[in-house]
Formats: sequence, C-alpha cells, structure tokens
Amino acid sequence: MPLAIALLIALPTPQVEVPAGVQTTPGPVQVDHFHPDREIPFEVQSGGEVSVLLASRPQRLNYMLENSAVSRHLLYELHESLIRRDWETWEYVPVLCKAWRVEDALVLEDGTRRFGQVTDGGDSWILQPPAAEGDSARFAKADVERVDREVLYSFELREGVQWHDGHTFDERDVLFSFQCWKNPDVRCDKRRYMFDKFVSADSPAPGQVRFFLDRPYFMSESAFDESLTILPSHIFDLADPDNPHYDPEATAEEQARFINENPANREWVGLGPYRLTEWTEEAIRAERFEGYFNPDDAGHVARIRWRIHTDLATAPLALLNGELDFLDRLSSGDYFGDFTASDTFREQFYRGHYFTPYTGYTAWNMKREHLSDARVRRALSMSFDWDGFIRGYYRGLAFRTRGDQWVSSPTCDLTMPLPPFDLEAAAALLMEAGWYDRDGDGLVDRDGEALVIELLMPVGNETSSAFGQLFQESLARIGVQLTLAAREFATLRERVVGRDFDAIALGTTLAFESDPEQLWHSRWADSMSSNRSGLADEETDQLIEALQVETRDAERIELFHRLQRRIDALQPYMFGLCAPRRFAMSRRIRNVQIFAIEPGYSIRRWVVTD
Repeated sequence: MPLAIALLIALPTPQVEVPAGVQTTPGPVQVDHFHPDREIPFEVQSGGEVSVLLASRPQRLNYMLENSAVSRHLLYELHESLIRRDWETWEYVPVLCKAWRVEDALVLEDGTRRFGQVTDGGDSWILQPPAAEGDSARFAKADVERVDREVLYSFELREGVQWHDGHTFDERDVLFSFQCWKNPDVRCDKRRYMFDKFVSADSPAPGQVRFFLDRPYFMSESAFDESLTILPSHIFDLADPDNPHYDPEATAEEQARFINENPANREWVGLGPYRLTEWTEEAIRAERFEGYFNPDDAGHVARIRWRIHTDLATAPLALLNGELDFLDRLSSGDYFGDFTASDTFREQFYRGHYFTPYTGYTAWNMKREHLSDARVRRALSMSFDWDGFIRGYYRGLAFRTRGDQWVSSPTCDLTMPLPPFDLEAAAALLMEAGWYDRDGDGLVDRDGEALVIELLMPVGNETSSAFGQLFQESLARIGVQLTLAAREFATLRERVVGRDFDAIALGTTLAFESDPEQLWHSRWADSMSSNRSGLADEETDQLIEALQVETRDAERIELFHRLQRRIDALQPYMFGLCAPRRFAMSRRIRNVQIFAIEPGYSIRRWVVTD
C-alpha cells in the first residue's frame, strides 16, 4: 500500500456536520456563508469577469445530444427552458412560459379521449374542459373506459424572448425540438425514454403549445426543464423558411443528420442571460446578453470564462496563478492540507464545501462473460472497505449511497442493507460461481482463464486513483487481478458508448425525481444509452413500467423500494459515495450562495468586487 494512502486511512474520523450555509431544506439560502468577510457589506454592481474550473471538455453544448453534467452546467447560464426548479423553494417555476396548465383525459369506450379537469360525480364523471372550450359535461361511468390523470400539458409562452442571434423565439422552436425526440436517427437515445411517453404536441394558437401523453407519467413535469432542450428552429429545422439551408423536401434521416452534425451544437445560440463568444482548447467564454428577456435575472457578472483543466492536479496552481477564481474539485490533500492553510492562499481565497445529490459508482459490463454472473459482481462489491475509505481519504466527510435514488428522497429505501466489506464471504461467492485458484499462481481461474478485470477511470483524478489502488490491493487478497487504466474523458466516452470495457469508475448527479428506465430497462440494454451495464431483466422491466404510471405516492414509493432491492440483487453497479464538492473561491467574489440543486451555485448571482 502506498505510504500516503496508508497514512490517510490511519487518521481519525471527525463528525460530519453540514454547515448552516449549505441548503438542506427548501427556503432562503444564506449569502457568503464561507466567506471570511461575510459580515462586511458589499455593493451589488455589474461588471467584471469570473473564471470557473471546467474539469472535462464537452464535445458539444446541445444537451439533446450531449447528456453530460458539464454541458448542463454551462447551459444554466447560456440557455433557458420552459420551466425550471427554483433554487430556494425547489418547486418548478415558469421561465420561457408565463404559465402552464395540467389536465386529465376521459377515455371513452370507443377510444375517444376528452381533455379537461375530471372530477367524480357519483355515477358519472364530470369534465370541465379548458377555458373557452365549452361548458362542463357529464359522462356516465358505464361509457368511460378509464380516467388518465395529468396527461395534457398546456403552456402559454412568454413574449419578447430573443435568441442570441436576434431571432424571435416562438412556438415553432418548441414544437420542432419536441419532434427531434421522435426522430429515431437523432442521436438522443440516452434520454429519449422520457419523451416516448408523449404521443404528440401542437399549437392551438400563436404563443401556445400543448403536449399529450399516452398515459400518466410520474415525471412528466420534469420533461419541460432542461431535458426538452429547446433548439432554434431557424438554425436546426430544414423545413423552416428562415433556415439558410431550407429544404422542405428533406427526409427524416436527412433532418436527423443535419441536427447531429450541425456546427451550432458547439457554436451555441441560446436564450440565456449569457451568450457564447469563444470556444478553444483551453477555455469557453461567454458575455452578458443585453437582449435577455428578464432583467431581474440577467446576471451581475459581465463575462464568464470556464477554464478547462482535465488534469485536476494542475488546477490548484492555476488558482494561485490567477487563472481561476473558482475551483470546486479540490483534492482531500489540498483541502485539508498545507495548500489551503498557506498565507498565499488565505490572502486571496477561501475554502468551503457543499453536498448536492450525487453518487460515485463502478459499472460492471454484464455482457462480458467473466462479469455476467451476479455472484461475481456481488463478490467484487464486497471486496472494498468503504468505511475505511471514508475515514481515511475523506476524513469522514462522505457517506455511502444506496442506488440511483437520492438518500433524502422517499423513493430511496434506507432500510436496505449495504453490501458489507467481507473478503472471506466474497471468496466463497467466487468459488460458488466456479472461480478458484486451480494452478496455484495466486489468481482464481475458470475454464483456463484467470479473473482479470480492467478498471477504466478519468485521467488526473486523484480520488479515482486512490480508490483504484485500494481496490486493486483488496481484490488481490482474494485472487482477482485488477488493472487500472486512466484515460482522457473523450476516450472514456468512446469506450462506454461502444461498451468496450470491463468496469468503469465514474460519478453521476442524481435528480430530485429520477426515472430508473434510462439506467436499468432492457429497452436500452443494446443502445447508446445510460444503461451502461447492459442490464436486461424481466422483473426489473416490470417494476419500472409499473412505477412510471403509478400516480399514488405511497404505492409508487413501494415499487421504487422493490426495484432498489432487485438492483441490489443483480449488482450491475457497485454504488460508492456521496462526497461534498470541496471548493476554493476568490475573496473578491461576493453574493455566493450554496444550493442543494446541482451544480450547487448560480454564477449569474455572483458579484465581482474590487
């Protein structure tokens, strides 16, 4: 074991306490909680530039095609959506719309659907249609097949919204963007599942759009946040007369190719308070868009520079050299050690940390023969000492997660036992699956092959490296050889998409509500989706499909708990930890708030002081 890691594990564990400045419940969020001068007033002024770390280089900004957290975080300032969660209240609020309405459907015996607010009138159903669409009507229950709740979403769009190139935003942009998800050749499989539930969309009048679901869907509202990814029709739609490449005869395949290969996927034209001005290998720059529709939320900072540092080991030096104002990937060694304790650091910066819904994980490729047995995967999951890692590497400032549902959500079953650290039991499981040392070379084998696993991880990531070394040493004790392969993010992406890996150590942001279909349903086991393990299990599919249409909270939570235990039995992932983001911030940046919603901060609220 490397000496540095051995010393870390020997350190005592302090009690973990979430600071008062870190949001744990809905409500107002304190300003500058971690700032040493938080009691000193400052003037809210506009101007200046902030430089923010970008730990990976996105290929594009079109979130429809680039399902990555880094693209999503950039779009928080460069783009807007129909609705979004409020930072403080966690409730959805209108952004590109002024208001929206949700309605039910009466499905008659002949298959006809009538939309409106449906109430129970005893022996009949009472339907109140949308305003200006007629009076209420009664339908005998004998003539009604079923009532589908919340299957029509109607939006009234905000007027006066401009794209960054000056073109007017309207309902055509929204409807075109929806149709992109229905085009099978558009490369958006990772989140296509969400829009499969919607059968159609239309515009009954200028400035209005409606979306129709074929059945209730518990996460339908969340489809209209950044998930929808509204694209400028005049740039992406070949059937739009304002498009310089206008071609009304283009086929669906040609339209998809135009979307997939469009330079605007990277040369982004958005609707946010900041517009993209430069994209190089070193940085992505944006400046405040004076035509932004909401002056109250238009941002104080004049310019944002996201500086790309894929090698996190060099980022602290870039901070001290003035190349960064904000770095939220401090290693444990730097956060707890001499780096943040030095006079040089304290004169210009301060440190802090925050938790957002997140989990680290190791995905096993279940399509590889040596990883196809759940007993093998469980044995591997029982071979890492998570408690020791938390005590040593994180100084106690982390906790284990239990799956793809956030621990504070009722959909997460906190009573489910976690796989224990038990090398003896792990070795017994391997033997049960036919893996044991037949030739005395110290490695377990079967059918003449030793159990050798390659673990992919991001290059330059100290946490992944520390985890990989400890896991490697632990597995060696039960005769499993783990080889570590650190790769650039682009290479990792290619190998994940091609499912060319044994195991990969990554992390993911967890939503307040999360549809497990993208991760676990067999529908996506052979596609370029988030089902990275290639899981295909009938019981899992049935549970997912049942919870998606279950609108009763208690019943849906029970289905989530059953699914969580099924995933635990199958072990497609070894779930790891939620650790806080440890950050360093320039003391000249004020008005900083730490939110529970990712990425945990809002740059447009920051103020640059002299």
